[in-house]
Amino acid sequence: LDTDAEAALLSEVGARTVTEAEVRQSTGAIREQWRTAAEAEITKSFYKMNAVSITTASELAEVGGQSGVLPMKAVWTKKAEDISKCRGCVCGNFEEKDPTENVWTAQAETGSVISSLRLAQLRRWLIWKLDVKGAFMQAPLPEGTLIVVRPPKAWVDMGLVDAGVLWTLLSLIPL
Repeated sequence: LDTDAEAALLSEVGARTVTEAEVRQSTGAIREQWRTAAEAEITKSFYKMNAVSITTASELAEVGGQSGVLPMKAVWTKKAEDISKCRGCVCGNFEEKDPTENVWTAQAETGSVISSLRLAQLRRWLIWKLDVKGAFMQAPLPEGTLIVVRPPKAWVDMGLVDAGVLWTLLSLIPL
């Protein structure tokens, strides 16, 4: 299968990723849907989970100042039934790492997933997917690890996060 066919098979029916530009250009009720989606993400995935705290001056100094801050990105999705979703993602690829350190996430090969889906179809097995919400927050931080992030600019522009605010990630699961 070509890439487009694979994407169609593996994507959620009726869902599509929306560009940052499309969100920024939206107006009226559609803009408010995006703002509500972002607010829900910030509230549920960050504040209510106690996953972040406002970064202190000493924490910022400990990570090396602004150069040690990791950016965040908002990922926007339009789901079936016209539901707007937003996810905050830390851009860990900007973190300086030892080049020999393993920093990848294991994933099943696309062909294996497609073959498994076909086998399940032939055997009439039930299939469903799982969305791991706040996955990065479920990973324990080694003691002494400090991660400071900059919330997405879109959230600042929407008035949901104060300009200049930095967050320190808090470990939800002790090692």
